[in-house]
Amino acid sequence: MRNFERSLPMSLLRAREAVMRKFLPHLRAHELSPQQWRVLRALNESDELEISELSERCYLLMPSLSRIIQNLDGRGL
Repeated sequence: MRNFERSLPMSLLRAREAVMRKFLPHLRAHELSPQQWRVLRALNESDELEISELSERCYLLMPSLSRIIQNLDGRGL
């Protein structure tokens, strides 16, 4: 069996973490979580989305997505 640390999932996770270290300060400056940013980006790129399609595109479960949308809407975003 391949070494866990060298596996593809772990390599992808490390790459994501490296990118997020640079990206998170920009999100924090706008008081956004990575999940909120994904929702805003998906909405910006589409004219119209069903909530289920938005959930799939953002890799978010419906309850989480509902809370995020309520929060963003409450902030006028």
